[in-house]
Amino acid sequence: MKKERSDIDLTEMHERRKRRKRFTVVLLAALGIYVLLLATALIVLKSPVFRVQSVSVVGNAAIASGSILDVVRSDALQGPWRPVKAMLGFQNMLIWPHALKTSSLALIPGVARVTLAKDYSARSIVVNVTERSPYGIWCFAPAPPGGQNATSTGLPGSAPCWWFDDGGILFAHAAGASNNVFTTVYDYSQPGGSLRSAMLPAEFIPNAFSIFRVLRSSGLVIDEIALRDLALEELEADVHNGPKLYFSLRFPADDDLAAIQSLAAKTGFSKIGYIDLTVRDRVYYK
Repeated sequence: MKKERSDIDLTEMHERRKRRKRFTVVLLAALGIYVLLLATALIVLKSPVFRVQSVSVVGNAAIASGSILDVVRSDALQGPWRPVKAMLGFQNMLIWPHALKTSSLALIPGVARVTLAKDYSARSIVVNVTERSPYGIWCFAPAPPGGQNATSTGLPGSAPCWWFDDGGILFAHAAGASNNVFTTVYDYSQPGGSLRSAMLPAEFIPNAFSIFRVLRSSGLVIDEIALRDLALEELEADVHNGPKLYFSLRFPADDDLAAIQSLAAKTGFSKIGYIDLTVRDRVYYK
């Protein structure tokens, strides 16, 4: 009986020693990790390796560098690590983002993209800006007198006009302009637009640009490009001293260029009332 108790006592002592040993190992590991983290934090906070020496903004022309940097700095302090970032400050390279988020870009509508390049050896940051380039003007206007089939010869001065880029994004206010200078569309169908909104539903934008390319390549003088009724999914172009051209927004118009040029070469082109290109691979005119 005593022998059994002695065996039990030795087993319990052995288990206690193993537990103490495991506890010591875990404690030393935790202490080591804490010291490592503390040393890393001190390096990050105090080391000149991460101290920003220069910040430059390149690629911008219309938007002031200061305005872009204000948005970048605001973006840098966002996220779950905001208190830590605020403690490190803008003189630390680690808090600067690699690119602006979409929500931050909304504050500078004239900018399509902002990326940051960090050079740790030179301790410099270069902010690369891609501004939106104006492709044309989109004007939202009330329907012309006489209904959607009436011909409008101008745009009311109160109608809001916007510059749009090659992605169909409205990014700045614009005055109405001659179609011979910029592609200008008079929209009598939609109620209006806003900064960074699209000029059309996304599925129609590529086809709208194909129509613009055809009109530019045709050599015709266009008095007006109009969206009369979005539900019809068509764009209308009035040729100076010529017919109306009807295009569909449901498919690309690139293949229509040859047909338009062929008809334009005919001596009676100015007497044609309209050319209907709204059916794929078909041309109707009268």
